[in-house]
Amino acid sequence: MYDFLWIAMCGGVIIAIPLAILGNFLLWKKMNFLGDSVSHSAILGVALAAIFNVSSIIAITVVCFVFSFMIVYIKKRTLIDAQSLMVVNTQISLSLGVFLIYIFKVNTSIANSFFLGNLLGIKLEDFIYIIFIAAIVLIYLIVYYKKLLIICIDENTARAEGIVIWYHDFLFSFLLSMVIAMAMKLIGIMIVPAILILPALIADKMFNSIKKTIIFSIIIAMFGIILGIFLSIFINVPASILISLILVFLFLIKLIKYSLQ
Repeated sequence: MYDFLWIAMCGGVIIAIPLAILGNFLLWKKMNFLGDSVSHSAILGVALAAIFNVSSIIAITVVCFVFSFMIVYIKKRTLIDAQSLMVVNTQISLSLGVFLIYIFKVNTSIANSFFLGNLLGIKLEDFIYIIFIAAIVLIYLIVYYKKLLIICIDENTARAEGIVIWYHDFLFSFLLSMVIAMAMKLIGIMIVPAILILPALIADKMFNSIKKTIIFSIIIAMFGIILGIFLSIFINVPASILISLILVFLFLIKLIKYSLQ
């Protein structure tokens, strides 16, 4: 009877792994809002997928990748700060996406389904794709872990070490786009940034070990997703909203605790 619940929890737990890992690196790179900005650009991907009748996951991944890599590239090539670029990116992608939806009379129910996602309606092919993405992110992290940390700490040192920064920016942007595209189908455009950044913020500065910080952020993300799914069954509220509220509540507890010290 509750098979769909266990599938949803397994899918949510697995998608929490790459989201939490990438969220930590975004925090260390001081690009916290990149996930939020790229997530909002997905509305343009949804519009293009409906207009050209292609896979929404592919369209969203391509659009998210173009915008995320563009932000990183322009930031390195100009004096414009990253936060300003992210604001501009959000406005361009949202405005253009909504414009195309109205001009081409795209079925708004398609776009609406991506705002809150449908975690409880996860399908077998979605589950397989989630496992595939999580595996790729984990392999990437294991292979390039030290290089990524050096890039996050100091890019000049990374260059002196012979690390090709643009190559890792390219790979990181692509993986981030894949994860966001899959995650927003399940938990929605509005909630992805919360699961991407809040677990990393909660775990930040709680441990002296970077590995422990990453592991704890994954546990926090998993806890929020599992509890959110369970509560959604009893109070008839979308799981994605509850997951976001749980993570915000945990962050506020940490904030209060540190403010009283």
